[in-house]
Amino acid sequence: MKDSSDKRNGRKNILLFAIVLASVLAVGALVLLLIAYRQGRFDKPDEVIVASSEEESSEEPEIEVIDFEPGTDSEEETEEVSSEPEPEVLPPNTYRMDTDAETVTLKFCGDILLDDNYAVMKNFVSKGSDVENSFTGGLLDEMREADIFMVNNEFPYTDRGNPLPNKMYTFRAHPENVNIIKSLGADIAALANNHITDYGIESLEDTLTTLNDAELPYVGAGQNLEEASKIVYFMNDNVKIAFICATQLERLTVPDTRGATDELSGTFRCWESTELLEQRVREAKENADVCVVYIHWGSENVEPLDWAETTQAQVIADAGADVIIGAHPHILQQIGYIGDTLIFYSMGNFWFSSKTYDTGLASVEVGKEGVVSAKFIPCVSSGCVVRKSEGDEKARILNHMRSISTGVNIDEEGNVSSASASPAQETSEESLQ
Repeated sequence: MKDSSDKRNGRKNILLFAIVLASVLAVGALVLLLIAYRQGRFDKPDEVIVASSEEESSEEPEIEVIDFEPGTDSEEETEEVSSEPEPEVLPPNTYRMDTDAETVTLKFCGDILLDDNYAVMKNFVSKGSDVENSFTGGLLDEMREADIFMVNNEFPYTDRGNPLPNKMYTFRAHPENVNIIKSLGADIAALANNHITDYGIESLEDTLTTLNDAELPYVGAGQNLEEASKIVYFMNDNVKIAFICATQLERLTVPDTRGATDELSGTFRCWESTELLEQRVREAKENADVCVVYIHWGSENVEPLDWAETTQAQVIADAGADVIIGAHPHILQQIGYIGDTLIFYSMGNFWFSSKTYDTGLASVEVGKEGVVSAKFIPCVSSGCVVRKSEGDEKARILNHMRSISTGVNIDEEGNVSSASASPAQETSEESLQ
C-alpha cells in the first residue's frame, strides 16, 4: 500500500511541475507578444525594419541643413557675413587716405608749441581748452579739410627728464596734449627739429611712444637712424605721396639735439652730410608719385635765405623732391622753384607765441604726375589766436610774399605758379583751380 501511495504522490508532483512550467512559459510568451506589439513588429518583416533604420540614418545630414526662404532675415545675414571683404594689409609706414580722388590736397604749417608753461597753452586753457577759440576766420576748416595736414611738432611730449643745460629755451608738453594736435586735423608730424630732445633723450623716446599710442604718423626722428630717416607714405587708388623730414640744426659738430645713429635714437640730421637724405629722396620717388621733404634749416628771424638753405635746396631738388617745406627761422621766407620743385623756404611760426606775426598755410594739390597747383593762405597770429586773413590784411601779406619771392607768380588769391611756366601751362593750372 505504501509503495502504491508513493507512486501516486510522485505522479502528482510531476504533474504540478508541468503545470507551473507551462504557466511560466505562457506568461513569458505573452510578455514577448506585448513587447512586439508595442514596437509595431507584427506587420513588418525584419528586412523592412532594417531598411527603414538605414533610410533614417541616411536622412540625418538633411535635418542639419538650414533651408532659408528667400527674403528671410537669416538669409540676408548669411549673405552679409559671406560678402564681407578681407581687411587690407598695407606695407610698413604706409597709410590709406580717406579719398579716392585723382588729386589730393596737402597742407603744411610752421612751428607749433604746446608747452604748458608758455603763452599758447595758458591762453588755450583760459579760453576753455577749445581749439575753436584759438583759430578763427574759417582756419580750422582749412586745416581739417586737407587730405593730409602736416605740422611741425617743435617740442617733445614728456613728463620726464631735465632741461638741457646752457640752452636758452627748452620746451616740453604733457603727453595728453597730442589730442590737441589731432583736433586740428593733423595727419602727420615733423620731428626733425632742435627742440625734440630739450629734456634729454628720454623726452624724444616719450614723444615717439606718445605719437605711436595716438596713431599719429611722424617723420624725422626715431629709435635709430633707420627709423629717423624713414619714409612715410599716404596713398589711395590713384596717387601715392612720400614724406621725409630732416634737420640741419644745430649746426655744430656736437649738437645739443642728438642725431640718430645705427644704435642710438635721435633726429635725422643732414648737416654733416646729405648723402642719406638724397638716397631717401630717390627711394621715395621710385615708390611714390610725389615726394615731400620737410626740412629744419635757415637762420632764426632772418628773412633772406642763407647759403645752407640754397645749397641744400638744390641738392634735394636734384635728388627728385617735388615739394620742399622749410621751418626754423620763425618768420616767413620766400616761395620759389628750382626746376619743377616747389619750395616754401620757411613757414614761420604758426601757433607758437603771444606776439603778433604774419603766418600762413601752404596748400599743394598733387596727382599722379606731381604738383597740380599751389597756394599760400595768409594768416595772422596775435594773442595766441590764429586767424585766416581777408581783405586788406590778406592783400598786405600777399604783397609782402611777392616782394621777397623770385621766379614765382602769386595772384590776389594766393595761387602760386612758376614765373618760367609757359602761358599754356599757366592757363592749364588756372583751369584746374
